[in-house]
Amino acid sequence: MTKSSPDQAADAARELLSKIEDVVSTIKNDVENLSSVAEAAQTNLDDFSGSAELLCREIVDALQLAPDPVHLATVEAIDNLLALLREAKEYLQIDQSLATLGTLQLFDNHADDLRAATRLTVMAQRRLK
Repeated sequence: MTKSSPDQAADAARELLSKIEDVVSTIKNDVENLSSVAEAAQTNLDDFSGSAELLCREIVDALQLAPDPVHLATVEAIDNLLALLREAKEYLQIDQSLATLGTLQLFDNHADDLRAATRLTVMAQRRLK
């Protein structure tokens, strides 16, 4: 038996309504899934942002710290002493005794710098106590 046009239209409307409900249900599920993913992403983004901000503050703080001049002078004196000892050793190995003596005299001057830096470091430590 053939359905009448109004019956066919009603069946088509029911089928269309069923498909619309399926699509709505699927979209709701997708939105809920996106919502939980979006929340997780937001949480991760907040954590990342907080970590980046903390790191930036630490970098700025480190850059604002004034270098300790005694520390810098001590390191420089040690570097100079090491370089002069290597130079004196090279002169000795090629029998350049005058050059060796001159280099060792410079070494003695830089050793005075290191002794002064050591005294300043000791004084600073005493002040901290």
